[in-house]
Amino acid sequence: MTAHHLDDRIEGLFLGLLRSSGLHGLSGMEASKGNLLRPLLDISKEDILAYAKINGVPFLHDKTNFASFYDRNFIRNEILPKLKSRFPDYQKSIKKSLENLNDTRELLDHFIKSETIKYVRIMRNEIIIDHLERIKSMPGASTFLYLLVKKFNFNRADVSDMIKAYQVGAQ
Repeated sequence: MTAHHLDDRIEGLFLGLLRSSGLHGLSGMEASKGNLLRPLLDISKEDILAYAKINGVPFLHDKTNFASFYDRNFIRNEILPKLKSRFPDYQKSIKKSLENLNDTRELLDHFIKSETIKYVRIMRNEIIIDHLERIKSMPGASTFLYLLVKKFNFNRADVSDMIKAYQVGAQ
């Protein structure tokens, strides 16, 4: 179990935006993944600290969290306080946006899982992409192809090369 909380999710969203992340990077941490559980993702740090104080639960502050030299800390210490002063309920609206992004990611993951069998085959340690011409004609073709092949350690540049190099009959 980890103590990641809503503030961590929000900081992650901003970092993802600044790092040009796609849907998977923006939708943030999952509440559970394998043996990893994050039960506090919907609770703000402020609420956790208030609970700890009321109930006498000891906690420690990592001094490095206050050094705005690090990107995450800069967002935490400089950006989010300004956002809160202008939009006091920003956490609620961003939390809802994160839920929407997670929902969309789950739907897309389900779709890609069911589509992979139509377009990807493995033969003799080779990964074969079928119907690349059809894929190229789809809206969001490069993203669709990337999601099909990323589990085989291909990146977006590889996918771009695949699409550019494609010729009828080529593999």
